[in-house]
Amino acid sequence: MFSKALRLLVVLFAACAVIGTVSFLVGCSTVFTYPNDTTVEERLNAFPTTQRWPVESTVTIYWNDQMVPFVEADSDSDGAFAIGVVHAHLRLGQMEMFRRLSQGRLAEMGGPIALANLDQTIRTLDLEASAKTNLALMDSKDRAWLDDFVRGINYYVEHTTELPLEFRFLGLDIEPWTPIDVLRLSRLGGADPNWFALLNFLSLREEAGWQQVWNTFLERGFRSPTSFTADPEASLATLISYGGRVGSNSVVGSGAKRNGAGALIASDPHLGIFVPNLWLLMGYRTPSYHVLGYMLPGAPATVIGRNRHIAWGGTAMRSVSSHLFELDQDAKLEAREEVIRRRWWVPKSVTVRVSDKGPVVSDLAGQDRARPVALWWAGYDGSDELGSFLSASRSRDWSDFRQSFDRYAVGGLNVTYADAEGNVGMLLGTRQSRLADESEYLDLVKSATNDVVGYRGPSELPSVFNPEAGFIASANNLPVNVEPPVAFVSGDGERFRRWSNLLASTPSVSVTDLMRWQNDVFSADALSLKNLIVGRFTGIVPDAQRQNWKRLKEWDGIYDSDSEGAPVFELLTLSLATTLVGEDVPNKKLSKLLLSSDDWRVFLGPRLEALNTTEFNRRVLKAMRETQAYAKRFPTWGDMHIQPMRYPLGLIPVLGRRFQYFEYAAPGASSTLNKSGLGASFDARYVTFGAQARHISDLTDLNENYFVMHGGNDGWLNNERMTDQADAWRAGEYFRIPLELSDVRKEFQLATFTLQPME
Repeated sequence: MFSKALRLLVVLFAACAVIGTVSFLVGCSTVFTYPNDTTVEERLNAFPTTQRWPVESTVTIYWNDQMVPFVEADSDSDGAFAIGVVHAHLRLGQMEMFRRLSQGRLAEMGGPIALANLDQTIRTLDLEASAKTNLALMDSKDRAWLDDFVRGINYYVEHTTELPLEFRFLGLDIEPWTPIDVLRLSRLGGADPNWFALLNFLSLREEAGWQQVWNTFLERGFRSPTSFTADPEASLATLISYGGRVGSNSVVGSGAKRNGAGALIASDPHLGIFVPNLWLLMGYRTPSYHVLGYMLPGAPATVIGRNRHIAWGGTAMRSVSSHLFELDQDAKLEAREEVIRRRWWVPKSVTVRVSDKGPVVSDLAGQDRARPVALWWAGYDGSDELGSFLSASRSRDWSDFRQSFDRYAVGGLNVTYADAEGNVGMLLGTRQSRLADESEYLDLVKSATNDVVGYRGPSELPSVFNPEAGFIASANNLPVNVEPPVAFVSGDGERFRRWSNLLASTPSVSVTDLMRWQNDVFSADALSLKNLIVGRFTGIVPDAQRQNWKRLKEWDGIYDSDSEGAPVFELLTLSLATTLVGEDVPNKKLSKLLLSSDDWRVFLGPRLEALNTTEFNRRVLKAMRETQAYAKRFPTWGDMHIQPMRYPLGLIPVLGRRFQYFEYAAPGASSTLNKSGLGASFDARYVTFGAQARHISDLTDLNENYFVMHGGNDGWLNNERMTDQADAWRAGEYFRIPLELSDVRKEFQLATFTLQPME
């Protein structure tokens, strides 16, 4: 019986392998039959040509040369519908991929080569349940806007003559969109970035020394400076000497920095760098909205932008919005089976366990199932982030704007504000939990008897309005010092310091200044560390290392792509840090975790200063020898620091080359204002995270709005506008886009679509 069953199992797996291989080859063949290029004219002609549309009155969609649309509608219902149509036209393939990611269905697209474990993680976190709770909280006005947006997406799918390549290549079926799909996707965008750290540490909790590394993680975070203070008697000016190191930038300058004129705002979010961009740029005017800015594809709200009265931006805040709780062995757990379908392969069944504190995530971390650990997340208790941004887009002043975020919870944001009257402000877009036992607040895992007993929302948390310094800078530094802390932050704040020094030292800030600063690639911390190494070294440099030592000594701290000193500095400091961290944390898994963060160099200086002169010289010479061959391979920073322009499918081996468009020598680094993040490596580094969309607005003029994207606005594969802004991005140039409707009509000359109502 056993032998027969075994033979049957072998035959079954062999059949699955054959079928999977054939299906894979058939699916891959679509790549080779797909046309290389699609012209702008072809993309415009692909817009549905329906003679009559389900709208109440005529809707007009204007397009400029960068394929940026502007919707004009006489009703909110028509406007939301048209925005949904536009999102689908520009980004339907991207939207479908992210929709399935938010559902935990990656393996359905990628098959055995995709990690079903990621699908299991997403399903364990249960974003759908959170989305359903959100939907119930939306007010009728915002819910109607969402419904009409979804109606627009579905109408486009039903009437388009050609679906994006992703449908064929990834084997996607046409599935109608629902409001839950949009909110689930938005929930994915609001996921807690601390989950990665929490689950990493949870999986290593059995390793010797993990508590020391966790304490180091906390120490690094709370050394960060703050953007403002909760003490009204203190001045922001006292914080200028501090600095910032990870994530997005957003700054606002008040009328005091403009000779009494309207305020300025400059934002550049830092996210994964792919094409199409993770942002969609557009404008729209309806009875309730007159807005221009960046939207997330598949979500009907402007996250970064402006209206006629105010502008807003923000940076990611690693808010303390999640807690891990150890459960009692007799805790009541509900279990559900999840079937993960895998393209070209057999399905995988997984069991998800849920407690009254949240899903059991220790199952994901490979922990002992008899000692379950649950994840509590502020996002499970109901909030309304979409409604917050819709309300903010309708706001006219600071009071309206603050109230817009009353029901905001996740993901944590430092939300910046500027208005036409010259006012500036910043609020904390997060919901901070209160524990029954606050002494455990920063423990990796809380005890089973502890509980979340309340919250402090944006209206209860500190904010700042018109500070004495005349500006507010946010660069993922701690927003404010409160107890218990509102956020984890990694790094000491170099980007914050750079922004603050530039703003404080410039009496009257201009749009041109902000453009130049967003492209700044100078690192004061790196230069200081270089000077420490060069200044303290008293040994004799061997002939073989003299050229590289000369490159290091002459380096000015600027990460230009043609810099000869930057690669030597990066290699030398990485070698020193690897050795020192390995000595401090002998456990290789834990030391690797510490080095995986991009802020390790901040603590290298004090560690080197603690060495005596002889030991210091020995270690520097050893690091120079170890990195000599690498430094010769990289004559300039651009030889080592490379920015690929590719679609996510470009990561697929061999076949993915079709979706790798070009690459270039990239300026900047993890700590510069022009952030181009990279991993710690002695080899060539490909930039995968950093600045990828920029916005600047002068609130004195409705038309003084400047944008540029890494890539382009149209996400249809291989079309002319998919990467058309790349040259401008690299040159530090921007596109001026008006908000005044009369100017939109004059300047958006590429095409005009008119949606006529049904009779």
